[in-house]
Amino acid sequence: AWFDCATDVTRWRLSANRRDTDQGHRPRLSEQQNPLGLALADQSSYRRCCVHLEHDARQLDELLAGFSGYLQSDAYGVYDKYAREREGIVLSACMAHIRRQFDKAKEQNQDAQHVLERIAPLYRIEKELREDGAAHAQIERTRQAESLPILEDLQKQLIKVRQAHLPKSLTGKACDYALSIWDKAKVYCQRGDLQIDKNLIENAIRPSAIGKKNWLFVGHPNAGKRSAIIYSIVISCQRHGICPGQYLETVLADQNLLRRQDPTGLTPAEMAPQF
Repeated sequence: AWFDCATDVTRWRLSANRRDTDQGHRPRLSEQQNPLGLALADQSSYRRCCVHLEHDARQLDELLAGFSGYLQSDAYGVYDKYAREREGIVLSACMAHIRRQFDKAKEQNQDAQHVLERIAPLYRIEKELREDGAAHAQIERTRQAESLPILEDLQKQLIKVRQAHLPKSLTGKACDYALSIWDKAKVYCQRGDLQIDKNLIENAIRPSAIGKKNWLFVGHPNAGKRSAIIYSIVISCQRHGICPGQYLETVLADQNLLRRQDPTGLTPAEMAPQF
């Protein structure tokens, strides 16, 4: 079976063995079960959420062992390398990242603002589909008929805008970024269960990004790993409408559950019917 998966990274500063400047990278995953919401990767949240001092294809191997399907990410090069070396991985880009690049540049000139105005209809289409409760098949048809032509025209506009701006200007950089991943940015139009961007996973990772402003450092990589697991459990519970406290109390109080060798059945997704 193929799945739709989004990944994002937040950096934690480690303070261990006097290496206060080490950067911890904590990949986080989400499975997009439908176009209206997502659940964190419950099938693997107990085993694969961890802290790595390096974020490369080796860590993705651990996180995505056996995965095949659509992998949505930013333009970080490690994802391209990972997909090239493995079968069954189709990369999808994030339109929100493209939009942010032009949002930074819009104060410099009108070209960036014009690009933003051309991106806006893509999001209006997505909003209307959500509000209508459209099924996957309808979403796919609408994207093919309405969104894809906008994307094709926008690509031509980006090429023209790029020619009018210096490479190191904000607008030039925004165009280079967008054009380098444009084929991946159009992938979401292929299926109705894909997302135009990965804002859902970014929202899921936000609590840890906010939290690190308060506690500043992770004292040891092992502590970071435990924290990543806890965050994954809590947010998975929230995505399934479960009170995290009730979930933890139920699981930790039942010794028979804790003795299971395979923890898959203990994930919030599997236990949601009990709450």
